[in-house]
Amino acid sequence: MTNTPKARKPTNPRGKATQAHRHNISVAVAESWKDPEVARKRGTHNEVDVTSPDGITTRFGSTKKAFRALGFDDGPGGNRHIAFRTAMKAAHVTKPGSAAAWVHDGQTFLFRVVDK
Repeated sequence: MTNTPKARKPTNPRGKATQAHRHNISVAVAESWKDPEVARKRGTHNEVDVTSPDGITTRFGSTKKAFRALGFDDGPGGNRHIAFRTAMKAAHVTKPGSAAAWVHDGQTFLFRVVDK
C-alpha cells in the first residue's frame, strides 16, 4: 500500500480557493439536492426539549439556542453544541425520544430531539 498525498484544492497566489473551484463545489451541492433522500434530510428541522435537574422541561428552537439560554460553555469556537447535537440526533434516529445528557456545574440536563 502506498501513501498518496491528499488532493489539494486549487488556490490563487494568496492561498484562497479559486473561483473555478468554488464553482465546482456549488455545482456539486446543487446536484446533490436532486437526491430525494438528501433533500429530505436537509429539509428536516428539529427543536430540542431540555429537562433541567429540577424537572422543568423547556423547548428551544435549536441546540445552540438552548446552550446560549442556559449559559453553557460552547467552547472557544462557539461550536461545542454541534458535536453534541450530532450525537443527539444520531441517537434520535436509532431510538426516537431518547435523551442525551449534558452535565453543567455538576448538574445533568437531558436533551431530547423534537421533530417540528
